[in-house]
Amino acid sequence: MGKSALGLDIGSSSIKIAELQRTGYSIRLKQYGVYPIPFGTLENGEIKDPQLIADQIRRVLNDLKIKTKGAVIAVAGQTVLVRHIKFPIMAKEELDSGIRFEAERYIPYPIEDACFAYEVINEDAGNNEMEVMIVAAQRQLIESHVQCLKLAGIQPLAVDVQPFALVRALGLTKTQHNKTMAVLDIGAGTSDLVIYRSGSPRFTRIIPIAGNRLTQAVANEFKKSLQEAEKLKIKLGNPLTEEASTDEARVSKAISPVLDELIVEVRRSLDYYRLQQRGDEVDQIVICGGGARLKGCETYFTRELGMRVTKGNPLNLLTIDPSDELFDTAPVLSVGIGLALREVE
Repeated sequence: MGKSALGLDIGSSSIKIAELQRTGYSIRLKQYGVYPIPFGTLENGEIKDPQLIADQIRRVLNDLKIKTKGAVIAVAGQTVLVRHIKFPIMAKEELDSGIRFEAERYIPYPIEDACFAYEVINEDAGNNEMEVMIVAAQRQLIESHVQCLKLAGIQPLAVDVQPFALVRALGLTKTQHNKTMAVLDIGAGTSDLVIYRSGSPRFTRIIPIAGNRLTQAVANEFKKSLQEAEKLKIKLGNPLTEEASTDEARVSKAISPVLDELIVEVRRSLDYYRLQQRGDEVDQIVICGGGARLKGCETYFTRELGMRVTKGNPLNLLTIDPSDELFDTAPVLSVGIGLALREVE
């Protein structure tokens, strides 16, 4: 038997799980699932009721007959920060001490309440300069996820950040050419934007406009509960629909302003990146997450942004059993697959 690992993506509206198994050079998607959880279970990424989620995880593992007991998890939310900072080239010992000082400047909560790590992603010897990526999250946020796994009888193997799991699932960390690509994960609570160049992360932003805002807009339009509005959004949501008197058009009317707001923030991020990187242009945007399941979503983004936008497929790196349902679910599984890949690649 090859090495197996679980990727466990606990979002604000559902649990997504992916079990991968490596055998030789092949990585197989052994099992997967998407299970709803009550609205309000997570607050800004933090699990408010770890026991409730742990019980649900145990049910998921039992339903899917999963025996693997080690999982990689991801954190997200407005208290998760990714910053790119330039330093003079220096030894690791000097950088270790300098990082804490710099982190205090960027982290909007006491440094004692933070967990943070860093990675040197680029060195420019000619200018005696190196670019360092600092990743930080509130300790309480991470502990809520770790506690949840332990209550479910799962061993936490690592804690990752959602945007990095995404690019791993889509194979962008293996990119060797000079293309610059962006990945936009439209989740329930946030949309995570990562810009990668030649396999290295160059820019990351967490945008607080995502699926829940779309659902709320549909709920307001139809005077429905959030649960009913979610079903309407998935069934009828298509920002390209223009017929005036249909329910599809009403859903389109409700979600289009939210999508437009998200597009404005994406455009601002691309403009900021271009300025910071001396004119480097993003060649393509790959969208994934639950929001990417909206019909016509990539066409709408392409039209509004004036650039190529495609749906990401995290199944490209894996051996799978062909299934129409699986391909429809694939955008939602991206983070879970990327998390498990961290252990089996």
